[in-house]
Amino acid sequence: MKRHLHSSGGILAVIALLLIGGCGKKTFQSSEPAPTLEITALQDSYAIDRAAYLQIDVAQQGYEGGYLLSAVLQEGGCSLSIQGSEVPTSGEWIPLAGASEILTLVPTLAGPLRISFEVKAEGGEQSGRSFVHFTVTESPELGLEIDAPATSSGLSPAEITLRLTKAGWNGTIPVKFDLTDGSGALQYGAVTVRSGDRIAIPANVEQTLYYIPDERGIHKLQFSATDGYTTQYANAEIIVTQ
Repeated sequence: MKRHLHSSGGILAVIALLLIGGCGKKTFQSSEPAPTLEITALQDSYAIDRAAYLQIDVAQQGYEGGYLLSAVLQEGGCSLSIQGSEVPTSGEWIPLAGASEILTLVPTLAGPLRISFEVKAEGGEQSGRSFVHFTVTESPELGLEIDAPATSSGLSPAEITLRLTKAGWNGTIPVKFDLTDGSGALQYGAVTVRSGDRIAIPANVEQTLYYIPDERGIHKLQFSATDGYTTQYANAEIIVTQ
């Protein structure tokens, strides 16, 4: 009878220890949630050699440390940078200065562009890969045309029509005026433009300028426009008569 009680007590003690041990594991087991990565495109179109921008936002509940970023170029060609520092596209991990960064993307090939991104906390927790997929087009061609009279009577202003074209461009483009022969100046609205000056001309909107000669004879005018990628030239020759 004593052996029976002793045996039962030993079994109960073992069961109690197992239960306590099991409960202990469940009570103290914990893990940090994985970081989440959100990528936002800040424009709708992408062209070769034209900088585009992506916003990267990282969040992780209960974590206040730093993060690392990995980018892998899956298709196409481009360069990436953050605050002027190159971002490798081979999957190498680089530190992020903050949880929200602006990434500069410059496409180098026309066609599909596909990049995957992933972040991880310095503690090791890692997000899943996020993919961005764009279609890159050729850089829109810049066009510059002018219409000017072949002759001008006396020293009266000669009307010049300037057409500066670039598909999809809504802003202005700098245009330089050079006078290679003769003496005079341009009038663009209330602005007087002399040889060697640059003026900002809206693209895709026809503009009217006036050339005011200082003397009679042959006047040779040259206009040049650049969008940072290409430069276009347009020339005119006006003979100012008596």
